Amino acid sequence: WPKGMDLLSKESTGVKADPCVVPVTLLHNLIDAGYRLYALPVLTHPKAPRESARARNDLSERPLTNLTDSCDWYYRLEERFPSKDYYMGYWSDVLAVAPEAEIEDPVTDTGKALRQWTKV
Repeated sequence: WPKGMDLLSKESTGVKADPCVVPVTLLHNLIDAGYRLYALPVLTHPKAPRESARARNDLSERPLTNLTDSCDWYYRLEERFPSKDYYMGYWSDVLAVAPEAEIEDPVTDTGKALRQWTKV
């Protein structure tokens, strides 16, 4: 939740960081600790413009290999589809899998996919 992290950081420190510094740093800390990160679908508040759905779900537009580019993408998405009733932007949950995680007997498709990727 890039914009939310940026706004909360400013509230707690009183200092406004450049956009994306806080969220990208947080995710880099996880990567540096050996976690694998998996981006999940883009989410939004119910008051966000419905017209944003196509852009939110178009994976060809969404940068997934560079954290800064990914963060910037969320800000650009909000510029393209602003809401007069909601200002917190768009976000995606991130699944962080520990370096030594083992999924013994997954039953869901997601669990099966993660088991395959954690054995790499």
